[in-house]
Amino acid sequence: MRVKYSLFLLIILLSGIVKGHTQNCPTLGQNPTSSFPVCGTATFTQTSVPICAGSPIPGPCGAGLADKNPFWYHFTCYIGGTLGFLITPNNLGDDYDWQLFDVTGRNPNDVYTDASLFVACNWSGFSGITGASNAGTSLINCAGNFPIFSSMPTLIVGHDYLLMISHYTDTQSGYQLSFTGGTAGITDPANPIPKMSSAGANCDGTQITIYLSKPVKCSSLALDGSDFIISPAATISSVLGYGCNTSFEMDSVLLTLNGPLAPGNYTVTAANGSDGNTLLDNCDRAISVGNDAAFTINPPVPLPMGTITPPPCAPIALTLTFTDPIKCNSVAANGSDFLVTGPSAVTISSATAVNCNANGETNTINIQLSAPILAGGNYQLQVATGTDGNTLIGECNRRVTNGDLAPFTVAIQPPLPMGTVTQPSCTPSSVTLTFAEAINCNSIAANGSDFIITGPSAVTVSSATAVNCTANGETTSITLQLAAPILVTGTYQVQIATGSDGNTLTGNCLRQIVPGNMAPFTLPAQPAIAMGTITPPPCTPQSITLTFADLIKCNSIAANGSDFVVTGASGVTVTSAAAVNCDANGETNTITIQFSAPILVTGNYQVQVATGTDGNTLIGQCGRLVNAGANAAF
Repeated sequence: MRVKYSLFLLIILLSGIVKGHTQNCPTLGQNPTSSFPVCGTATFTQTSVPICAGSPIPGPCGAGLADKNPFWYHFTCYIGGTLGFLITPNNLGDDYDWQLFDVTGRNPNDVYTDASLFVACNWSGFSGITGASNAGTSLINCAGNFPIFSSMPTLIVGHDYLLMISHYTDTQSGYQLSFTGGTAGITDPANPIPKMSSAGANCDGTQITIYLSKPVKCSSLALDGSDFIISPAATISSVLGYGCNTSFEMDSVLLTLNGPLAPGNYTVTAANGSDGNTLLDNCDRAISVGNDAAFTINPPVPLPMGTITPPPCAPIALTLTFTDPIKCNSVAANGSDFLVTGPSAVTISSATAVNCNANGETNTINIQLSAPILAGGNYQLQVATGTDGNTLIGECNRRVTNGDLAPFTVAIQPPLPMGTVTQPSCTPSSVTLTFAEAINCNSIAANGSDFIITGPSAVTVSSATAVNCTANGETTSITLQLAAPILVTGTYQVQIATGSDGNTLTGNCLRQIVPGNMAPFTLPAQPAIAMGTITPPPCTPQSITLTFADLIKCNSIAANGSDFVVTGASGVTVTSAAAVNCDANGETNTITIQFSAPILVTGNYQVQVATGTDGNTLIGQCGRLVNAGANAAF
């Protein structure tokens, strides 16, 4: 015997327990939501009681009581009357307590917060057999020296009840619960014998679900599947009672087989299992041996073919999307599950399942091609049996039919337009092409072999360089470097060729400029350089100075003076000619012409330009010449 009020109040104060349900008892049956279903015709044996802290219980006995080391039971009243029951400890020295609640239409956990659900209780401090019987004198027996039996409460037809049994003694020794002595009926008088109401198979015939006419006890299920026989013969590898993780009852059973069943008609029949019984309800009524249910395994329906996401221009990959999931491991990595037919030959190099989920399934397959499709037109992706021995497989072993097609179209792309030549200088050493659409920088042969220049004189392209490549590797301008400047005027053509890199210029969508396309440019004829003037010479000059308005290239002046002839009142022999003050560009405005001897005879003289021994007359910028025969008097 003990005084529970003061002890539990001390525990609450020391442990800091607050109002509300703390769910300290996780074992199945040790809280209201997972309570045992009970029947008035059976004795319920609890061999051991797990120790747990419990939660405060409201009621007429005041604060300080809790469902310490509890088990909970639920039942329905079918016949109104008094409820009698006995709780018989396995060890009669153990102290068991109980409280009864009416939870009709309520959340079972409301017993922790709503004192109005109270029906009857006995929190006596005595050990031994307790319960409700004619020996009781009150529905309320609180802690202390009170009788261990309460009077029998009156149950109401159609109401639902929860019985909490608390093991105050901190041992795990169990008890038996039996219902006796009262007039109320908690067993459904119309309670039928349970039976299998129907059965069904999953789509691949590896699992059978049996639906029961009423809930049965999870504990009556033989875990080796021996409660069932399937014919034609099939082997059960495991069983699972639906709801048994959170309850003591199940309303259906899942049978897992050691292999898929072939299409056809089957029967599952109840049998006495290795536990000595068939399935039992809460009143231990058994499914009859031989009770059966029929089910059918239907032939698998083929998986519908997927669709191709409209590809971009010049696709290097295709995306195939399915409405039904595809098993990732059924996709051959080498792409042999697929063929592509169409206007041009297409080779598949690989296939990859995209974003496989936790079940190893996907709705999307990426098909990689060995090269982009450049020819526009209508194509078809065809499913084939891959080197893995199958086509694509989905749930329930459904397959995409060999030969199924998914059409797609590659848009026809026009060639890239030819660029234009930026007007070059008068004697250009380079030419710049500008394009309306971007060119891939890596398609330009660095040695200039993508280009040929034709015209009045021979021109050699020595290199080609992309101007200002973007982050995407594209440009709209290319500079062609020439082996030597173009000196001859006239109209020239820059012609596109297939370069040493095996292609012409390539742009977006692998569009190319057609070899042979040309862009013209013209080097206009340049006017002759006007003859220079002679600085008035001294009285007996041995040289004269010739000054030009335009610059003359120093290297075009023949050092032996053969670019000049002097005539006049006496014979004059030119022995040399030299540029005066050549600038950094090798150009000058002034030439000194040296004579073999001073001119001693007065009179009128003239200097005339000739084609020198260097093969030319005087040359200025842009290849302009001083015409042979041009003269200046002195």
